[in-house]
Amino acid sequence: MTTLAAGGAVSPVQTDLLIVLSCAGVISLLLSRLRVAVIPGYLLAGVLIGPSGLGFVTSPERVEQISSLALIVLMFSIGMHLDSTMLRKGAASIVAIGVATTLTATALGWGLLWLTPISGPGALATAMGLAMSSTSVVLQLLSQRRKMHTTTGRASLGVLLIQDLIVIAYLAAIPLLAASVSGEGEQRSLGEILPHAVLAMGGVGVIIVLGRLVLPRVMRDAARFGGNEVMLVLAGASALGAGLLTASLGLSAELGAFIAGFMLSSTPFRHHLTGQLAPVRDLFLAVFFTAIGLQVDLEALAPVWWVVPAGAAALMLFKFLNTAAVAWAVGAETALAARLGLTLAQAGEFSLIVFAVAQEAGLLRSAETSVLIGIVIASLVVTPPVMQISPRVGAFFQKRVGRPPWLRGDGMTEDESGPLDPPEVIIGGFGVMGRTCADLLEERGVRCSVIEMNQETVRAERAKGRRIMFGDVSNREVLESAGIEHAQVAILSLPDSDATMRAIRSIRSISEDIHIAVRVSLESRRALAEGLGADEVVVEETVAATVLADHVLSLCQPNLPTAASEAGTV
Repeated sequence: MTTLAAGGAVSPVQTDLLIVLSCAGVISLLLSRLRVAVIPGYLLAGVLIGPSGLGFVTSPERVEQISSLALIVLMFSIGMHLDSTMLRKGAASIVAIGVATTLTATALGWGLLWLTPISGPGALATAMGLAMSSTSVVLQLLSQRRKMHTTTGRASLGVLLIQDLIVIAYLAAIPLLAASVSGEGEQRSLGEILPHAVLAMGGVGVIIVLGRLVLPRVMRDAARFGGNEVMLVLAGASALGAGLLTASLGLSAELGAFIAGFMLSSTPFRHHLTGQLAPVRDLFLAVFFTAIGLQVDLEALAPVWWVVPAGAAALMLFKFLNTAAVAWAVGAETALAARLGLTLAQAGEFSLIVFAVAQEAGLLRSAETSVLIGIVIASLVVTPPVMQISPRVGAFFQKRVGRPPWLRGDGMTEDESGPLDPPEVIIGGFGVMGRTCADLLEERGVRCSVIEMNQETVRAERAKGRRIMFGDVSNREVLESAGIEHAQVAILSLPDSDATMRAIRSIRSISEDIHIAVRVSLESRRALAEGLGADEVVVEETVAATVLADHVLSLCQPNLPTAASEAGTV
């Protein structure tokens, strides 16, 4: 048996992984100073250190298994992020825009790609990929600019959500599309393909039904008896298990992971699980997109380098016109339609996933994939400045293009107002103190949002109509889902002092202006809480001592002021 003290050769995979993470982090840090999103940074890092670049990583195959696992985690996380309740206003119009823009972009793109050397089935897979926009980059930019609750933000989120649902069908169709062509490139008959397609779709349906019946119950028991670690382990097992099941049906494992995440997105545990997975997702995100960049063959790109900028420009112009025209026709005002078109003009992470699956299925050649990855990178890099000029472009078209003559009513207009009924107070912990605070505040009309780790309490209070969610109040994603960015005050009534300190740090990292009031059990923790950013600290032992002293003074010296009044303690 090998001991820890024993020496040994360093695994090439470890070396490659160190190079991948180090270079991805450094390059992304440099690009972040230029306000470029991290995903293009990871992709560029992969191109730079790959076999056709500096050659730091000579064998991309060595990180392929880790990259495959990273893709499963990424798809699972994206599935859990889907939330149709975020659409709110204009849901029907947004769904119509999402479906119409995605399908028209796919159909028209397929027709245009017939003019290129890509094969017919490969052109369809390419059109499917390019029809997708970047969920992570667009939502990150909208969040940074505080535009998520504008009409443009809600519409962008809605269209991206629809695309994320449509991509399920696209990923399922690629293996079937590859199965329609034999190894010699001969077309197979519908009778040969149909049984496999029916079996695959039926299997997916069974997975969804079983997941809806089993997963919520398993997670409920895990939250009640097992704790955070068991919930995280079971969530990971569900992603890998669903992936194995879809792979056994001849579909991609990534599709199964996405379905597993989507099934969990409707449970009360989605925010908590998303927050727990966030560090793992971010780590694997760097590995996956850097590994995609490793596959770019610069030697193959060199003779046709002009295709990348020209293709990116043509893609963004095409998607801008397609999205803006559909949104305008559905009822969006001209300025809103133009802004939405520019916001969603890029390709995205699902584009890369579709291309990877298509290449693995034999629909795309390596050189073609390299060109397509280059186009995706270029479109992502220019997305921030394109979104920056979108208001001016919208105003330009607003003056020159009127409303469609077939529309009646006001249609969709830009709304810069915030969310409906945002919480004024966030309460972390719903024990005696948290419950009392919530009751007193809500009796006086103050809107409260509660974060609690006891899922039975969450379920009971939700049934009463209280705004409460399951999750760890120290987790950034849970706090953002509860509405911390709109709250004026955060009250932390947690029994665990360490959890309270973590929560203070997380809240203060999100907002410098919010007033943080906390309870701690010991006087020695007051200075630490204040040092981390708490504005008001109530020490349990001090309050208890003050109350006891008041009782004693009221008996011994009833005419003297109480200790509470002299200490200023309420």
